[in-house]
Amino acid sequence: MDHKLRVLVRLDVDRTAAVLAVNGCLTETNYFALLPIARRAHSLIRGLSVTVDLTGARHIDANSIDLLERALTAVPAHTAPSDAFRVQIPAALPECPALFYSSQVEEVAA
Repeated sequence: MDHKLRVLVRLDVDRTAAVLAVNGCLTETNYFALLPIARRAHSLIRGLSVTVDLTGARHIDANSIDLLERALTAVPAHTAPSDAFRVQIPAALPECPALFYSSQVEEVAA
């Protein structure tokens, strides 16, 4: 399955926060694509906090969350303070639709 990462950047009217709304698939191989977007959003306005909102993601690999959080907190202090980024995750991580489809195909074949 093709795991595409779709991101919408929303900047609050009061210019104190930005939200990166992820609507695609977050995997271990594409999480790093969020880093320059988050850094760029943070650099728009001094003191801006950035939330990476994964609650609308199509599917999320569990390891990608840890990798993303570590990468965001590793941003140099002169670029952004460590608390400038926040990751919002859903209560239950959505599974890959391809896995769901393949399990249904196996059931039908059996």
